Amino acid sequence: MLFLTEGAGELSLLRFVDAGLCEPLAFHAVYAGIAAAMEAGDPPVLVWGRALPHLTVGAAQPVPLASRCPVPVVRRPLGGGAVWVDENQWNCVLVSPAQPVMRRREDWVEHLLGPMRQVYAAFGVRVEAVSQDLWCGGRKIAGTGAGVIGEAAIMASSFLLRFPPERFVDCLRLPGVPRQWVIDGLRETLTDWAAQAPLPAEPALKEAFREALKHVWACEPVDAVPTAVESARIADAYQDLQVEQLDLAGDAGALPAASQLKLNARSRLTVLRTAGREVCELIIDGRCIRRRALRCS
Repeated sequence: MLFLTEGAGELSLLRFVDAGLCEPLAFHAVYAGIAAAMEAGDPPVLVWGRALPHLTVGAAQPVPLASRCPVPVVRRPLGGGAVWVDENQWNCVLVSPAQPVMRRREDWVEHLLGPMRQVYAAFGVRVEAVSQDLWCGGRKIAGTGAGVIGEAAIMASSFLLRFPPERFVDCLRLPGVPRQWVIDGLRETLTDWAAQAPLPAEPALKEAFREALKHVWACEPVDAVPTAVESARIADAYQDLQVEQLDLAGDAGALPAASQLKLNARSRLTVLRTAGREVCELIIDGRCIRRRALRCS
């Protein structure tokens, strides 16, 4: 098995760190700090937890933020676009020594999505892998984000219990785009657990995930807390994230000539601005279902 190798008749070790419910910067600092402290040969770490409501944006990702975003905005040390996060999501972040990951990057995403698929199946929710995400009934139910910090590679996803499209849209600045188009587009392309099946209790979900990790990875999840070195790196990561958060305050500059809000791997909302004209398109599953062209003075 990739990343987690079995010893002679023994299961390999996976440190399982339950971060609990965190404020936004603190949650992202936990996995970033653990990654910064990791050395080649260390056992992998799975960070599990929730965070209070915030918008998180990918590293170096330009995001048109609302001038008065109603929640904190955190630039995470992972790739991807803007993501809504709140306490109705159980996040799972795998931190592993980077060298074996870089040798077989095509398996990296599957390594986290495999156990997640098994959990969904255990609760009667049918999902499938599409691109680097999990889909259910033709809609995305889980995305992924990845990055490298020091000697560690990071892969993150979440179990989305409920998703509030209106709160997400309120965080973005999308001039020329009808607000309802964005909400409708999100509802057409995303789903959550509550729309598919009864919600699991947190202890049952956590235990099912640990069992899936043990089965799929042939590993033994062992409860752990950050070491002294990791705790110091977590504190450093928290400070770095604070600086990034301040930098994001200046992101409400001039709008680009072309912008895009990715809804899922097959759908997007685009705006093209040319001299005297603005064209907005809502594209679902590769088809343009709404289009509006305006003349600008």
